[in-house]
Amino acid sequence: MKVSITIGMLFFATVLYGQQCQCETDTQLKEIISCETIHFNNHSKLYRQFNCDSSWLTFESSVGIKRTLYSLEAALMNYTERLGYQYATEYKWSFLIQNNLISGCCTPPEYILFNKINGASIKKLGRLIFYSEKSRYPIVVFINEKTLNSLKFYNIDTKKSFAIYLPSGKIKNTLRNGSQIHPEYLFDEPAIIGTVFSVSFKYQNSGKTDKWYENIISVDLKKYGY
Repeated sequence: MKVSITIGMLFFATVLYGQQCQCETDTQLKEIISCETIHFNNHSKLYRQFNCDSSWLTFESSVGIKRTLYSLEAALMNYTERLGYQYATEYKWSFLIQNNLISGCCTPPEYILFNKINGASIKKLGRLIFYSEKSRYPIVVFINEKTLNSLKFYNIDTKKSFAIYLPSGKIKNTLRNGSQIHPEYLFDEPAIIGTVFSVSFKYQNSGKTDKWYENIISVDLKKYGY
């Protein structure tokens, strides 16, 4: 029993040492920063590390090649779980990272797609109103920033996309009224149920007004090849 305990303790210490998840001068960081490993289905993995100087997010391929994706200096380490890169979900050939630009309210995060084989950045997706965690529907949804009059659906695996149009001028009118400065926050409760994507869309009409309206936008994904 003593031998088993000793071996177990040595193994645990080796894992911690290899992953660097401690700071002797600030032991509370262990309670703030999670060093849990995320395992992808291709045997690559993602994990966070920290010492007294910084925290960083590491990608490690199935053959042991490591790449640091993001880091925070000591002054910001307490915000590690709320600021910067946070894991979102995994797709067939890639994984999605949520980049929190601030640690709290009220700026929407941005999203970046990474290669699941080598950890390289593939595509900056910007701000999203939805990302799917269902393997059958590997899609993200975002607003057309140029026109603000449509939602774009992008298939992560096939790189194909399609758009649906929103009621004309509703987003622009709402933003002009000053009730909201980020159009992403006009959309709420996105979900895929069966083959249908739905999201609540709230808006205001033109002119100064305090009155809000709400529509439910529904899209049958089967019509677009899903």
